[in-house]
Amino acid sequence: MNDLRTGADEVASALREAGYEAYFAGGCVRDWILGVTPKDYDIVTNATPKQVSKLFRRTVQVGAAFGVVKVLWPKDREYEVATYREDGDYSDGRRPDAVSYSQSKVEDVKRRDFTINGLLMDPRSDAILDYVGGRDDLAARRVRAVGDPALRFAEDRLRMLRAVRFAVRLGFEIEDATLAAIRANAEHIAAVSAERINAELTGIFRSDRPGAGVRMLASTGLLPHVLPFVRDAEATGAAFDQFGAARLPLDEAAQDVVAWALAVRDSAAIEDDLRALKLSRGQIRGAMALSAQASTLAAASSASVAEVMRIAADEDVARLRAYLDSAGETEALERLEEAVDALIASPLPPRPMLTGQDLKALGMKPGPHFKDLLKAVDDAVLERRVTDREGALAMVGRT
Repeated sequence: MNDLRTGADEVASALREAGYEAYFAGGCVRDWILGVTPKDYDIVTNATPKQVSKLFRRTVQVGAAFGVVKVLWPKDREYEVATYREDGDYSDGRRPDAVSYSQSKVEDVKRRDFTINGLLMDPRSDAILDYVGGRDDLAARRVRAVGDPALRFAEDRLRMLRAVRFAVRLGFEIEDATLAAIRANAEHIAAVSAERINAELTGIFRSDRPGAGVRMLASTGLLPHVLPFVRDAEATGAAFDQFGAARLPLDEAAQDVVAWALAVRDSAAIEDDLRALKLSRGQIRGAMALSAQASTLAAASSASVAEVMRIAADEDVARLRAYLDSAGETEALERLEEAVDALIASPLPPRPMLTGQDLKALGMKPGPHFKDLLKAVDDAVLERRVTDREGALAMVGRT
């Protein structure tokens, strides 16, 4: 048994020894049934947040209004402990107007989004408590809303997008009535904040089946409301199919940049599109850089040797390679690989060869022309017309 599970057992045991109920809930139970090691453990109990906080030495109130307390455990382990609750009306389509604590685990389960997330497990025996048919849905590999799907989606519009993310991540299908309710209410996803939509889309892009995710967004009717700049879902889906393999050498941050660049590659207003989805400035700059670099490489007849070599020497060339491969930009990718191979065979000297301080040391007055001079030197280095510092100083000295 791993440390994470051991700590979860200890937290649950402390709750029970104090006279409260305690069960594992949600994704950890789903993953355990599927044979996947849970990445975290959430615990539900009839203890109130105040009672939970009194019981454990180190706690953080992460959602006190909704009955959630984070318990900090040795070895840097953290566990969210949530009080059984019943939700009031959802007037804003995002969160309940009020919640009331409950002594009924059954009522707590019935307010949840999908049956596969509504399973409980007794930590002492690993017995599964299923009040909503979640085990049957896991066996049938389907995502089904708890109760009336239209009501679940009216409570929180984001659940429509979450249904797609769960289906894509798990390789499941969305159950017919749930799918029909998403299609009937897809336009209401606009009520959800861009930040929450961004997080769900990122989860879809990071899954093992991002192309299927794009197609499922189209089939549910959500695509034009969450990715309005995607003009051809099938073509974009095909690019994301390839992205699933091409991204392997990239870290998660680089993968996200490539994914967003692929999503907007047919858009004329790439920066505005990404800003509207609340991407970070780094993600926006990265996606725009990939688009610009791909265009340069595609323009084989007009791009200079220096431009191509500068791209090949970029420390982020791996994500450009993944982007071009995913987008089917074969000729641009071949040109990039040729330039990379040339750099491997004959590495460039350290760059930049000169800085603004060097120009000032030569007696030059700082100004906008510094940028042009330094780029001209760098072009010469990339084209191997200048190979050392002395040559670079001589070059600017002649200007």
